[in-house]
Amino acid sequence: MKNKKQIEGKKLEEKLRERKIMLDKQFQFTPENIEKIKDFSEALLRKYNALFDKMSNIKRNLDLQIGSKDDSCLINEHYFICGNISIDSDKQELCDVVNRQQPYSISTSFGADSFDRVSTLLECDNWDIENLQPLNKYSVHICYAMHHFFTDGLFALSDILLLDKDDIQLSISIEL
Repeated sequence: MKNKKQIEGKKLEEKLRERKIMLDKQFQFTPENIEKIKDFSEALLRKYNALFDKMSNIKRNLDLQIGSKDDSCLINEHYFICGNISIDSDKQELCDVVNRQQPYSISTSFGADSFDRVSTLLECDNWDIENLQPLNKYSVHICYAMHHFFTDGLFALSDILLLDKDDIQLSISIEL
């Protein structure tokens, strides 16, 4: 039974990739659509930064508790914090995409030196490549999360027109 579900899942994902390719070919970079892309990318980046800030505060607090050498500290030095950004829309035409799209994740653990904003969020680079390349001439900054969902992911560019900033969801999990 598991194989059948896996096969069905792979077929659905293949259909969604074909849908994305077809819709991306038809997408028109009109001034209105460019503005919507820009606004959504900026909203993703703001949420991205908020997630990073929350995770940094959690990490700082956990590191302080571990470093206090207090015998009552029950936190394991091998903790792991994972933050996810997902897009969750109740639009019927996006239901399958939302359910199959992997969230964008960032993570850290005790003693991790590389959890800094620039290297974690990759925000210095403009990710206006591949299907977002036509934006090069409009000076629209595309954040990495936008690239994850709309270039590497299952969302088509035209899906941005259906989405709202409130569809961007954040979650944090901690393994102690």
